[in-house]
Amino acid sequence: VTFITKKRNHVLDITLDELKELADFEITNDDNNVRINVKKILKIGVSIGFAVKTPYKSTCSIRTSGGNISASNVIGNHDFKTSGGNLNFENISGKIIANTSGGNIKINNSKADIISETSGGNVSMGNIEGNIKTYTSGGNITITNAKFDVIAETSGGSIDLTEVQGL
Repeated sequence: VTFITKKRNHVLDITLDELKELADFEITNDDNNVRINVKKILKIGVSIGFAVKTPYKSTCSIRTSGGNISASNVIGNHDFKTSGGNLNFENISGKIIANTSGGNIKINNSKADIISETSGGNVSMGNIEGNIKTYTSGGNITITNAKFDVIAETSGGSIDLTEVQGL
């Protein structure tokens, strides 16, 4: 686990002990699970991000209340949820469940069955081998080169499907 800390949009080069002065957080690692819980940011204008490297075959369950989630090069069942950020995935295999309340969803070059939903953003997918079910209430949906069944719904935008092959 590595961390990226910014203060007023400037990246800080700090130690873990110095990070403890900026945020109340907990990192635990047990039974092959890594849990990161940022309980409270102690200084105004500070944001903290984490990068977690996993084995190629890993199941990911990631939740954030205000940040983006990105994942790449993993196989397994994955569940991603953010209240205020974007979701970006590349080269994922298995199953993806992706939900965001306020961001965009982008998934490329993946062999996965996908269920995704965003309340306020756009959905973009390309080079997908797997069934897709996606919904946005306020954005556009663009899917290019999908090899299985696609269900795409939007309440407030357009849908653009190119090279989509159902079974």
